Amino acid sequence: MVYAGKVEGDAVTLGVSGRLLEGNLIMWDRESNSLWSQLTGEALHGDRAGEHLELVPSVFVDFGTWKKLHPQTHVLDLPPIERSAWHFTTDHMKAGANERSQPLGIGARAWGDAVIVSIKRLQRDGVVQTEIAGTPVAFVWAPAAAAALVYDRRLEDRVLDLSLRDGILVAQQGQRFDPLSGRAAEGEKVQRLKRFSYLPSVISAWEEFFPGGRVLK
Repeated sequence: MVYAGKVEGDAVTLGVSGRLLEGNLIMWDRESNSLWSQLTGEALHGDRAGEHLELVPSVFVDFGTWKKLHPQTHVLDLPPIERSAWHFTTDHMKAGANERSQPLGIGARAWGDAVIVSIKRLQRDGVVQTEIAGTPVAFVWAPAAAAALVYDRRLEDRVLDLSLRDGILVAQQGQRFDPLSGRAAEGEKVQRLKRFSYLPSVISAWEEFFPGGRVLK
């Protein structure tokens, strides 16, 4: 997952607090020393409590795949991780159970609505279509890169009905797209599908944080 580095115009430099909440990472920011939920993007404690980070579209792939998509990419060399005082506190946070053996999913949320699709189902079906807060979306598996993505199915005032065929994302209306980039296949008039921000998560943690959300297994 990727969050914007600003909240209401102010820079937010995040680090790892060393704490967990319901088995999910808790971050801290250097500027205010507030604690943030990795899964919801909400500040849970400190001066920024109640504020939210902006989730931006991203994709988790190996570096070779990324270089093929973006050959001019620069590699960011990060300094050593800076620890905060939160590493040694026990207040406000509680550690969750070991989640290593729990099933994983790809979750998306907007305007109070939340949906998570299990990786197992996504690998099996290739495409899972649903709506999030009224927006038609498609959870897509890109088999060549073993990557999951979420796309807005609206294109040129139409809602596409998508499926995965021989590694290509195909619309019932006839258009074809690369499942990893969302770009239209060669010869298509349209350009690309719009990405929808998503969060990889252990399904049990997602259910804890979004109890009213839908779980598609």
